Amino acid sequence: MNFQNYKKGELSVIVLSGRLDTLTSPDIEQKISGIIQSGSRNLLIDCSDLTYISSTGLRVFLKVLKSIKIIDGRLMLSDIKDNIVEIFNISGFTEI
Repeated sequence: MNFQNYKKGELSVIVLSGRLDTLTSPDIEQKISGIIQSGSRNLLIDCSDLTYISSTGLRVFLKVLKSIKIIDGRLMLSDIKDNIVEIFNISGFTEI
């Protein structure tokens, strides 16, 4: 799993590439939490190079969303591949 982060105005852009699974989720969750704790309220997660997401990876997105809502921020996901969208649909994430 590769993780990149940069600022674009008030927006923190996070680029994920590879697999977000049991092995990589703890590190990614910690990095995103650090971005939020540093004061970022609006996050855009670029999923264009995300190839796989497990239930543990989905849980990372849920935790990030909860943290963002507490500070009245916004979480956006972009460029989600069809296979990831299918997992989101099956798990009910598209309703969130």
